[in-house]
Amino acid sequence: WDPAARRLTLDRDAIGVRALFYYFDGHSVAFATALHHLLAMPHVPRDLDELRLADFMIGATEAPERTIYRQIHRVPAGGSAVFRDGECRTARYWTLAGIAPLRLKNDDAYVEAARERLDAAVASRLPESGAVASMLSGGFDSAGVTATAARLLGDRGLTAFTRVSGAYDPYASWFDEQALAGQVAALYPNIDWVVVDPLHSAERDTRPEIEAERMGMPRWE
Repeated sequence: WDPAARRLTLDRDAIGVRALFYYFDGHSVAFATALHHLLAMPHVPRDLDELRLADFMIGATEAPERTIYRQIHRVPAGGSAVFRDGECRTARYWTLAGIAPLRLKNDDAYVEAARERLDAAVASRLPESGAVASMLSGGFDSAGVTATAARLLGDRGLTAFTRVSGAYDPYASWFDEQALAGQVAALYPNIDWVVVDPLHSAERDTRPEIEAERMGMPRWE
């Protein structure tokens, strides 16, 4: 908020890790990083955008600023929404289109380049001393980060945590990735693998509808 210019600016991170929603009626602005906070405000309309709902169901992403609610919008990833004098203007400060194409001589060169950049990214987050921990699921992202950290740490230990869902989950067994996580942990002797108590359930397990509220997307059964 710039009080001198009476201008409100909402910015979002480049790749859109954190959501940012807003409602603007020409006079006032309400914004939040979770959709259900906006929906809790009585003056915020809940009219559904049927076209956006259909887009979501088929995976269309051509309208990143729209949500399934007609009058609630999303600040675009790598972009901003500026409110001043009763107007709202959005713009992008970064997009993937701004990255120049990379052409290497063969597949091995791409693998080597990707490894070099992943090593640099993980190394930038490793402390020079002290304990190091990571979240380890069965997915490529956390497995890649954990394995890279373990290799870079050498003789230093790394504690990797895997949570096993112990309550009803709308996605059945898909979230139980203990076996895949265990395969990664077994590759590095310096990984201390900790499986979080499966009897401890997170809120998303007992109330899976909260994911729809917070992310602005329908819940699948």
